[in-house]
Amino acid sequence: RIGEAIADRGNAFGMRVFAWSRNISEARAEAAGCHACENLKNLARMSDVICVSVAANSDTEHLIGHEFLEAMKPGATIVNTSRGSVIDQDALVEAIKARGIRAGLDVYENEPGSATGEFHPEVVTLPGVYGTHHVGASTDQAQEAIAAETVRIVRDHLERGHVPNCINLST
Repeated sequence: RIGEAIADRGNAFGMRVFAWSRNISEARAEAAGCHACENLKNLARMSDVICVSVAANSDTEHLIGHEFLEAMKPGATIVNTSRGSVIDQDALVEAIKARGIRAGLDVYENEPGSATGEFHPEVVTLPGVYGTHHVGASTDQAQEAIAAETVRIVRDHLERGHVPNCINLST
């Protein structure tokens, strides 16, 4: 239900949200607060911001390629948080250079499988590309922050009987 969560956030910002999926119906789109788009090319033509959230498989490899990227509005933004194989990275580089497409990426095509792998794709050097890594919570810094917050919450509960940030406290 990642797409529905994205639609919720778009609607919260007053965006007109369009959705495409191989199995979306107008009724399902309407229930999610968006409009069903009949094909990817039309989605690209109509959107200022596109969020990609599909599973990686043989049907979705390079789902976002030259044709899709050429149909996007100049200066539009594409965000990929699914898998690197979903976007043809060479086509994305061309679209960024030629049409000012902007990209938010936390996955990359041919990214290393370990922390010691080399990673120097051209796409990360281009203006208008903002990147994070898909497993950002797995860094030493993030793990230390989680541990410190856990200690703070337990200490607050032991000292004051209060459980900060609890959303489902039984009474």
